[in-house]
Amino acid sequence: YIFYPVIIAALSRAFPRSWKIDDCFQPRVTVVLAAYNEEAVIREKIENFLSLDYPKDRLFLLVGSDGSTDATNAILEEYADGERIRYFRFSRGGKPKTTNTLMQYVTTPFVVFTDTNVIYHRDAVHRLMRHFADPMVGGVCGYQRTTPIGDSIAGESEHRYWEFENALKRWEGAYATTLGATGGMYAIRTELYQSQPEIGTVADDLLLPLRIVAHGSRIVYDETALAEEETSPNLKAEFRRKVRIAVATFNTIPQILALFRMLPWKVRIMLVFHKFLRWFAPLFMLVFLVSAIALSSLQWIQLYVVLPLAAFGLFVVAGWLADRFGHRLGILSMPYYFFTSNLALLLALLKLPFQTKKSGAWERSVRT
Repeated sequence: YIFYPVIIAALSRAFPRSWKIDDCFQPRVTVVLAAYNEEAVIREKIENFLSLDYPKDRLFLLVGSDGSTDATNAILEEYADGERIRYFRFSRGGKPKTTNTLMQYVTTPFVVFTDTNVIYHRDAVHRLMRHFADPMVGGVCGYQRTTPIGDSIAGESEHRYWEFENALKRWEGAYATTLGATGGMYAIRTELYQSQPEIGTVADDLLLPLRIVAHGSRIVYDETALAEEETSPNLKAEFRRKVRIAVATFNTIPQILALFRMLPWKVRIMLVFHKFLRWFAPLFMLVFLVSAIALSSLQWIQLYVVLPLAAFGLFVVAGWLADRFGHRLGILSMPYYFFTSNLALLLALLKLPFQTKKSGAWERSVRT
């Protein structure tokens, strides 16, 4: 959380790895979208697609309705013309299976993956595509900006966290390769796509970019390719979402380990410090807490460890109270968000041995 960001920022400045960017490069591209019961936002998403500033004869939308039971299919039927906008109805099988099936219908050399609640700026696809003028670029991740809802601590803290994560993506991409993508906004070369695991849920926006890197290409980041996404309405909803994401991430680890040796050494080191250590940070924190309690009779431990931990605990409680009563604490809410984020990781770890769900079907977040 501290040393890795400082080091990767310094390396990106000291040893930048440039690539070719051509603003005139506008190839044929398909936007791929898996949807499940998205009647609240699917119309806005399609209108957003139609408003994009990109040659109309080179931009297509392919939607897979994954067993939707609301008005999603009826809305898609209104817009589908069989050429520029196509949609398919599938039985409930999960996002990975829906995406894998949709990719069989892609005929363009490039693909953009998105989510229904992610709204693109008009020039977003153009800004993603211009990086593919460099043949070594296999994927491009855009800047998915989160917009807080109301006075929710979840929204405010999630926004701050993603600003931090986007900075890491920018530095990693400049130095070697961006490790993962943002699920609602990233593009790849179609030929580099590999079918995603359909048993259980996985972090496809991490696994697929790593597979592309293992193939010999790189993932870059463009902070000017903008999209907007609303945060969860409250911390309870955000906490549930984080647990689901964490479970999917842990399910992806065997897949990542299988290709670990194929990754460049720089990427392996980045993966360990940015991803693996953070995923298992809750276990390290528990060891740290138990050790601090066991050594609390030492005066220097009391002064430099126990007291800061107590202060952190007070900020966590204050954040919890503020969230209960709908108030913001600004940056002072971060300890509470940090605590709940790591608690979500810990709960996901504890849930892993008891998983019985084999389908890749996902539970979507509340949409507005």
